[in-house]
Amino acid sequence: MDPNYKKDWHLKIIYWLVFKFLLCFVDIPVFVSKNNLEIAKKLKLVKNGIVIYNGIPEPGFLERDTARKFFEVKIKIDLKDKFIIGSIGRLNYQKIMNF
Repeated sequence: MDPNYKKDWHLKIIYWLVFKFLLCFVDIPVFVSKNNLEIAKKLKLVKNGIVIYNGIPEPGFLERDTARKFFEVKIKIDLKDKFIIGSIGRLNYQKIMNF
């Protein structure tokens, strides 16, 4: 949904609808920057969300319990008995433009 994404407006509408539908299944939208959150608000995808900068602190991965405690502090929610799905990566239009 990046404003610089150079695709047909029909495709952008389809993407918006898909994002809006999938967000119905999200408890709290999490963003990696304030800019991403503001774009999502401007596009009326979300009313609010939280920003977690660089969710994995240096030097690398944390142990399971330490990681859960870290995210509990960041998002202010008890994660006990919760199933957490996460992703590490950057999938955006700059990477797929080479196809």
